[in-house]
Amino acid sequence: MTSQAAPLNTRVENNSVGFYVSRPTAIKTNQIYLYNTYHYISLRLAKMFPKQIFQTSCSIDGLSVRTTREGLRAIAIFFRNSSVFQANSLVDIAVTDRIDQKGRFSVKYNLLSTRYQLRVSVEVFTNETLSIPSLAAAF
Repeated sequence: MTSQAAPLNTRVENNSVGFYVSRPTAIKTNQIYLYNTYHYISLRLAKMFPKQIFQTSCSIDGLSVRTTREGLRAIAIFFRNSSVFQANSLVDIAVTDRIDQKGRFSVKYNLLSTRYQLRVSVEVFTNETLSIPSLAAAF
């Protein structure tokens, strides 16, 4: 009996007769779905907010968006009202002090869609003299 290499998105199992059977795994299918959803949202964001978004990056863990201070509230409201995402909770706010760089402080807002189990991280850079708009009214 010889075994063949399975494609990357399949799992090889030994059935009752002793032959190997390949079938797609649920984990890989779910990961592809998540990545495609995050990619779709990032393309939609780039079209809606071309001047406010510096960078977007997609991964299986979530979507990361870098924006301006002026675009922060509009992008957070977009994620809250979006039919694809429906972010209904602001989970976390994290601040990083980057001493040697121009935008000294990096403020990261982590949003969660409990309906679809999707996550997004919205990041804003600022210094010690500029304020960031509050997202309390949006969430």
